[in-house]
Order: sequence, then C-alpha cells, then structure tokens
Amino acid sequence: MQTPFDQSVYKNYISTHFGNFNVDIERSLRSRYYLWMSYVQDLLPTDHNARILEVGCGMGHNLYALRSMGYKHIFGFDISRECVQLCKTMKFHMLEYPTLAAFVKHTNTSERYDCIIIYDLIEHFDPENAQEFLNDVKRLLRPSGTLLMSNPNGEFPFNLPVRYIDITHKFLYTGSSISQLLGLVGMKVVAIRSVPSFTLKDDNWFRQLVKICFMLPLSVAADCLLRLFLLCLGMKLRYSKPQLFSLSTPAK
Repeated sequence: MQTPFDQSVYKNYISTHFGNFNVDIERSLRSRYYLWMSYVQDLLPTDHNARILEVGCGMGHNLYALRSMGYKHIFGFDISRECVQLCKTMKFHMLEYPTLAAFVKHTNTSERYDCIIIYDLIEHFDPENAQEFLNDVKRLLRPSGTLLMSNPNGEFPFNLPVRYIDITHKFLYTGSSISQLLGLVGMKVVAIRSVPSFTLKDDNWFRQLVKICFMLPLSVAADCLLRLFLLCLGMKLRYSKPQLFSLSTPAK
C-alpha cells in the first residue's frame, strides 16, 4: 500500500532521484542489456512471442534489454508519470492505470502474461505490503507463467548503502526471505542466483577483455575470501553477490 509520501516521491522520481544515476541514458540502457545477456538470459522464456510484462519498469532499462534480445510482445507498467512518459518516447507499450490493483481489475484471463518481471522493486515494500503486492502480480500471470524478480541481496555484507540510497526503500530481502515471501503467495521457487554488479559483455572489446580476464577472477577470489572470513566468525553465506535473481511459478 502506498502512502501519500510514497506517491509524492514517485510523482517526480526521475527528476529527484532516478535520473541522477542514469545521466547517460544510452550507456545505462546498453549496460542493462549486457547484464541480462551475461547472467539471466537463460531464465527468460525461450519463446520470443511470449507476452512479457514488467511491473515497475522505471526508465525502461529492462524493456530495452528485452526488445534488443528479440522479444516481440513486451509491456511496461509504472505508477510514476515521469517514467511512463519517458518510456513512451522510446516507443514502449505502456499500460497506464493509477494503481496496480486497478490494472489487475481491468485485466481479463486472455490478457494475462507468460512472464512478469519485477526488477529492483520489492525492496520498496515491507513484507506485509510485499505479500499484498505479489498477490496482485500473481493475478496477472498465466497458470503456466513465470515470475522473474531481481532485488538487492540483503545477505551481501556491503549492501547497506543500497538500503538507504532511496528514501522509499523499506526492506532488503535475502534468498531465504524471498523464498518465504513467494511461498506465502502460492509461488514455487524454481531458481535463485546471485550475480555481481558488473557485466561480462560490453560494447567495447577492451573493457570486455578487462572484465573477463581481471574483474571476474578478482570477483571470484574476493568471494572466496569473504566466505572464508565470515566462516571464521561462525557465519555462512548462501548467496554472496550483490544482486539476487529469483525465478518462480504458481504452485500447483
């Protein structure tokens, strides 16, 4: 449930916050495309004619990635008027409703989706409201559909700044709490993975070489050292990288 405060923030979300992290919009769009290509392409539908909806599509980064990957029927939904207008300038198919509940109410069975994407959005809800939100999302999904969700990994020790980088962030979820939350709304978790914050692919061949030959090995080494350090303190990490991706389906 959105508070009046949340509504006032989202009304000017790009101009007061989101736009500060996406000054070079073309570069940030390409970077998101390469993120999908690097880590999560195999979690997406194999059928490029699948109906895919992103709830909370923001500035259109994932819609751009999906279009670049060849998906033909992609739709975006967001309550921020600024985000909706920006996505429309990029020729994305935007579904305009004042609330998600209103969107669900006007969606019939034949218009449901094969895949719904929620990217860096669930952390804007505390667990109680997240459950209500995901119940609405589930109503938009076909019985055989999949829900692909991404969120900052609350288990990653250095993600505390992410919790406070946005004044609408309410909660950081871990792989365990995401599974628990999805179970409450009748979703079965198929896969959970954590990924680093950098892409492996890049427009520039030199940057790509640096990432593969240097950043990736350093990331693996840092991951091993972090696990070992925490193990010495009696702590064990299950998902040790900054970002979590979870894939789930409606439980039978």
